[in-house]
Amino acid sequence: MTSPAVSFVIPARNEARTLDNTIASIERAFDGSKAPEIIVVDHASTDDTSAIAWGRKAKVIHEVVGPVGRLRNVGAEHATCDILVFLDADVRVTDDWRTHLPVALHQVAAFPRSVTGSMVGISEQPSWIERHWFCGLRTRGRYLGSAHMILRRDFFSELGGFDENLETGEDHELCERVRKVGGQILPIRDLAVVHEGFPKTLAEFVERERWHGLGDFASWPRILGSRIAVGTLFFLLWHLTFVVAVLSGGHILAAASVGVLLLACLLFALRRLRIQGPDHLAVAVFLSYMYFVGRSLSLFQSLRRRLRRQS
Repeated sequence: MTSPAVSFVIPARNEARTLDNTIASIERAFDGSKAPEIIVVDHASTDDTSAIAWGRKAKVIHEVVGPVGRLRNVGAEHATCDILVFLDADVRVTDDWRTHLPVALHQVAAFPRSVTGSMVGISEQPSWIERHWFCGLRTRGRYLGSAHMILRRDFFSELGGFDENLETGEDHELCERVRKVGGQILPIRDLAVVHEGFPKTLAEFVERERWHGLGDFASWPRILGSRIAVGTLFFLLWHLTFVVAVLSGGHILAAASVGVLLLACLLFALRRLRIQGPDHLAVAVFLSYMYFVGRSLSLFQSLRRRLRRQS
């Protein structure tokens, strides 16, 4: 295919295990045409991340401070092509991606104030968590994750890049600004990529949600503007109600609290996932509960940080 003017921006910190496969997949996608610009922004890695990027002829930028949004902004500043492809270091592009890339480029050209990309798919050897949670995620047209996001460089500059004050959730916030300025979110499901970094264990799943929730609890406006953050507050409130009911001998209220929590997790699973049978539903309800456990840890961590700053 004709080589498009595309710059890949890949933030990385200790990604030696996956980065080589990520860059190799990009090279295969452009086989027979001029290699695209690949920019790896190394965030103080202590492994061979930079060496692997150099070995693959990528441009390596070292950035020590700032959240991942800052890394992506720095990479975009060094990009020389008209189209930016933000890709995580553990995300591989597929043959389907290569086939449908011209569609994405045409779409971005036809709608310059748009963002495209797709949700990331699970690995070829998925864990039970990947199969029951990430494989069944419903496609949402209102937001695209920065793990795989494509847009024009001039539109990205007009938006002011990612919010560098957010530790996480910078992609969600960017999509909000896209819509506020009259832009469009236009995902292409067939633009398939594979995410190798999904959690394989329950502990990793909870840790992932703890980290992802930090952006929602960065401030009161962020909390009130996030359904997940508000839901987490109610999740904790019903746990507190359960504890108070048990200590005071209110068994009916305690049972009702458990019922409300189960119902909330059930409704969350049904809304978030494409359920395939009762077994899948049971696991999805359990993972919904653990999802909010992770988000609760985000709240506690944010509160600790705020108390430390005040003291």
